[in-house]
Amino acid sequence: YTYYVYQTYGYGDQQIIDGPASVTVGTPPPRDPLLTQLGYQFQARQGDINFDGRTDLWVRRTAGGAAGNGVLDSAILRQNASNGTFTVAAPTAYEASLASSWPLSSANVVVTDFNVDGFVDVEVKGVAAAIGVPAASDQIVFSSGVPLQAQPLGVRAVDAALKKFVGNVLDYIVNPNYFEEYASIQYVAGNLPVVWCDWNSLTGVWDGWNYFRACQVGYLYVAGYYRDYSAFSSAAVSIWNTEETFHAGMTTQDGALSAIEAAVEQILGVVLGGWDVGEVAGTNGPYSDLDQRRGLEIFLAILGIGDANAQEVDTDEAPTPVPRTPDVIYVVGRYIFAAEERGIHSALQYTTPGVGLPTWLSGFDSEAESGLDDGTLVAETNDQRDNPLLMRLTLGWVIPPHDGPRFSYFFDGLLPAHNHYRELPFAQKAPYDALPEFPCLGFCAQYNSNSYVQGLVEATEGRIIPMAPFLKDFDDLVGGGSPVPASYFGR
Repeated sequence: YTYYVYQTYGYGDQQIIDGPASVTVGTPPPRDPLLTQLGYQFQARQGDINFDGRTDLWVRRTAGGAAGNGVLDSAILRQNASNGTFTVAAPTAYEASLASSWPLSSANVVVTDFNVDGFVDVEVKGVAAAIGVPAASDQIVFSSGVPLQAQPLGVRAVDAALKKFVGNVLDYIVNPNYFEEYASIQYVAGNLPVVWCDWNSLTGVWDGWNYFRACQVGYLYVAGYYRDYSAFSSAAVSIWNTEETFHAGMTTQDGALSAIEAAVEQILGVVLGGWDVGEVAGTNGPYSDLDQRRGLEIFLAILGIGDANAQEVDTDEAPTPVPRTPDVIYVVGRYIFAAEERGIHSALQYTTPGVGLPTWLSGFDSEAESGLDDGTLVAETNDQRDNPLLMRLTLGWVIPPHDGPRFSYFFDGLLPAHNHYRELPFAQKAPYDALPEFPCLGFCAQYNSNSYVQGLVEATEGRIIPMAPFLKDFDDLVGGGSPVPASYFGR
């Protein structure tokens, strides 16, 4: 860093009186990978930092990482008024010393990277009960994301507006027609005054200047209806409209993503994105494309809030997030906003009890795999593009045959069928289409990732139990009704 010292005068004139001087401040603490940061531990204590009679909260990191690495070290949530609103600031040395003696709060802390910048944030949950203010909302505190910067980036109340926004967008992700199907219909009727004249009439009135033909005044009865979207989050409706505009070819991908990002950032109150997704997905592949990465970041930000507040976010279509447990075969998914290939991408995920590391099976377009746009469906095991950090949407789970083995043995049966497809010569693999034809008319030869999941499960005589209310069966996902035939899996 280089510094100059200026001497200033009353009217803004200035004169350099010293410098330049260079100062070495040392190497900033390293930023841990996001997966490591998710294991950081935080603690909440409560007391009155400024002796105004209102309960404040102190959040501090108790384990994980190095101090000053851009992740929240310590923050005072100061209650503004009796209605339970808060401002956030890094504590002074005196305030930190004072707060360290406070009793532990009953509020608990959830750790997630809410704004997907690569630095985990915290949500303080159970605030209302902890401070005795029923109207108080839980609070998200965003890490600065800047090494040696102690001041948090900001704070966001998890209020009704935020929950409605997240719920509406999640419903839209799983059902692109959500807003149209759930909007109320408003009917309008009335009488419209009209005037008509008989220009062929020989009768009329002469006022000395103009001759007025015979005219009459009456009313025309009109009736109609419109969809009322006012019950939804306006920001969520804006995202839907932006995507519709993009897919209609009326705006660019960059323009659509910028508009969607702006809507989410206005809701959160902080800048979105910046995480190096290459930590889990590698440096190549679709996420090396800026637009793909931005579209994924938006999805992860919205779903992160939904996951942290699963019991408080109401949805009509989207599944309620549930913790994934070992020995269950899940159908998992992700969504990329303003993507050319619209829809949810799915995969299978299973964790062997006692092992802790999941295994996932995926199908992809060969273009994403090799850069060759030859329209072939390829399959992979543990492909990092479908890392569990990215496949955050739980769509359902797989049930073995009624008289079949338990999950662990059934998954062992899935693997040979999956590997059989993987090892097929390229020319013998199934043809790929992002939007397979359904219902199939005649010979159906169009398959995507959802087709692969459905086909693999059916080929091994399992069945998918959807978790999302809108998924009466997996056919409701684009491509789910066009399963890859069992013959591709050697069955």
